[in-house]
Amino acid sequence: MGLCTNKQSPATPSVRLRLLGGFVLLNDDTPVRLSPGPQRVVALIAARGRTARSDAARVLWPRRSVPQAQAELRTFLWRLRQLPFRTVRTDAQYLCLDAAVSCDLHELRVEAEAWQQWAADRRQPQRRRLDGPGTAVHLHELCRDLLPGWYDDWVLAERDALQRIRVPLLRHLARTYKEAGEYGNALQAALHLVDMDPLDEQAQDMLIRIHVAEGNLVEARRAYTAYHSRLTAELGMTPPAALRRLAYPPANE
Repeated sequence: MGLCTNKQSPATPSVRLRLLGGFVLLNDDTPVRLSPGPQRVVALIAARGRTARSDAARVLWPRRSVPQAQAELRTFLWRLRQLPFRTVRTDAQYLCLDAAVSCDLHELRVEAEAWQQWAADRRQPQRRRLDGPGTAVHLHELCRDLLPGWYDDWVLAERDALQRIRVPLLRHLARTYKEAGEYGNALQAALHLVDMDPLDEQAQDMLIRIHVAEGNLVEARRAYTAYHSRLTAELGMTPPAALRRLAYPPANE
């Protein structure tokens, strides 16, 4: 048998997998119920891509013996094969998500990579544009955690990796929407950055700048005060003077 590849399955219905915000499998927009075991098999393969059977068994059942873990994997793969559509392609050695299954995590990664390449290209104009890479990502997807409520070691590792993608992309979107005057979207991105790390000075700076840009000094000062209180309480520090001047312009002090 050949190596597992993402060849398109013939006559496969529209199958969509969501991992951001929680595990959801849809078949032609109809939710498909899976027990936790098959869910974890599908989620692992979707998150990691082409994976050796032995690695999948070891990661999913780290406390089982090798034969027990492999037996568990075979059982759940059999259950997945009972579905009226294919989710996972298999061969003697490897597992991979079927190419007919679209996945929100994959789409986010592709868009983030396109934006990183675009941002690194010095030939691009410095002005950010709403039709550039990165803006195709929906803010509500960027603001969703990967598989919330799952605490497997491999999920935590994938969540950390996703965080490294989301932070620069959210900063990009916050600046882009702010410059376009779309303050609602800009605030959503900035507030999520603050939620992820309330002590992140860049996130707080962006949040305050957006409030100032929309003429809302009350909210700018509220954000500054909250940041000042938290920074002082947790680190014994105060925000830089430049950040205070954003919320309290000299003429208004």
